[in-house]
Amino acid sequence: AENILRLRGGDGANPFNIANTVSLDIPRHVLPDDNDTHRLVWDIQINPGRIRAWLDGVFLGESFTNANGALESNRWSGGGSGGYATGANANVGGEVTGQWPGTVIGSLTVYNNQLVDV
Repeated sequence: AENILRLRGGDGANPFNIANTVSLDIPRHVLPDDNDTHRLVWDIQINPGRIRAWLDGVFLGESFTNANGALESNRWSGGGSGGYATGANANVGGEVTGQWPGTVIGSLTVYNNQLVDV
């Protein structure tokens, strides 16, 4: 099976409730394998629940909650603490716990209540 990059917001349970969860899977073959640094941007909208992603300004896709419901607890991480670039220490049920097969360089920048302009 091919590795995927999964962006997920809302319910952290296993199995998650699609009515209050967004999940966007990006296949590994879509991501560059050139040892250069790239810019991954994603945005999570809480109500209605939506997640979108871009790589170096190119739109990768979007996903919505079922029936356009809000994310769990009206928070991007649902009832959990959330995390990024991790699997082993996140409190997200049902996800792979291994590390991403590449290096994560840089930092996470969070913009609250702002539109994405990539």
